[in-house]
Amino acid sequence: PPRPDQHTYMQACAYNHHYGRIRVTSVPVPEPPAAGMVLVRVHAASINPADYKSAAGEQAVLLSFSWPRVVGFDFSGVIESVGDGVEDLHVGDAVFGMIAGLPQAGCGTCAELVCVHASVCALKPPAVPHIAAAAVPLVGITAVKAFKSCGLCADSGARVLVLGGAGGVGSVAIQLAKSMFGAAFVATTASAGVKADACRRLGADLIVDHRAERFENVLASDDEATLLLSFLASIHC
Repeated sequence: PPRPDQHTYMQACAYNHHYGRIRVTSVPVPEPPAAGMVLVRVHAASINPADYKSAAGEQAVLLSFSWPRVVGFDFSGVIESVGDGVEDLHVGDAVFGMIAGLPQAGCGTCAELVCVHASVCALKPPAVPHIAAAAVPLVGITAVKAFKSCGLCADSGARVLVLGGAGGVGSVAIQLAKSMFGAAFVATTASAGVKADACRRLGADLIVDHRAERFENVLASDDEATLLLSFLASIHC
């Protein structure tokens, strides 16, 4: 639809009720940032399963939202204004991050502007494009929390199996297992071809084609304990 007054409305991806369809529409711009907040002009945002599953009604009996609900957790953009008390970030800084809490009207990231806590923002490296930066936060945080919940620390020397290595979280977990948590060996599951090749480039030592063989049979001869992270369903330690 055509935009109303551009100073009070903006374009965003939103839906108006549970079981609604996500559409590009006009919504009110966020209020000026309060203390500790920053207003970011979004250059790139990402959609995660949590966004489209919520729109499909999976949380309808659990949560209530302000409507229209703007979707999106992840963002990358440039700061337009800062609230009182924000000292480390400035207007014009390129930042990326993930919102605190759930997307709502005014704080979902699939919009021209989003108001977020300064604490969730990190300075974007100049060499990293916005579209790449916006793809990292939610999946990266999920992977880190999974490893930490299983007790991994730097230089762990662990042997790790990541199920679903070609997915959003899995692809990050393969990399972080070695670079951040010092895993000695990383196996993953992926279909043969493009996905398996991608996992190999990311650093997986062993790729099991889940369409041709069972990972438990392939790893049955491994005498050392393996940490299993399943990004297809739940997490098992």
